Amino acid sequence: IVIDTGHVGQHTPESSYDGGYAANALVLINPIILETSGQPLEAEEGCLSLPKLGVKVSRSDDILVRYQNNNGDFIEQRFVGFVATIVQHEIDHLNGITLLKYASRLKRKLFLNKMSKLNRKIKESQNGKR
Repeated sequence: IVIDTGHVGQHTPESSYDGGYAANALVLINPIILETSGQPLEAEEGCLSLPKLGVKVSRSDDILVRYQNNNGDFIEQRFVGFVATIVQHEIDHLNGITLLKYASRLKRKLFLNKMSKLNRKIKESQNGKR
């Protein structure tokens, strides 16, 4: 996972990153959440993979993650607050989980119907260009 943490606001020394591709890049190779603690926080999340879908997700605000860095070294690092939310969201992707898992049955159905209609329109417009 490579996360641009340049715009996530304040974070603690435990959730900062001092290397990688850019000053604000957080690089986690094969991350595993070892521990969750703190209060679970529920917040609306969005995702570039599922545009215009917002879902309330409950996530821990304090996690301990084991991962490898760019040099292959194993690191255990604690992430708190918004950075912890981002890391959990991205680890979900690695495990094949999207926001649709957290959506209500109705919201999931409405979203999938909307995407199906959009796909049909795209196919129709592509067929018209041929």
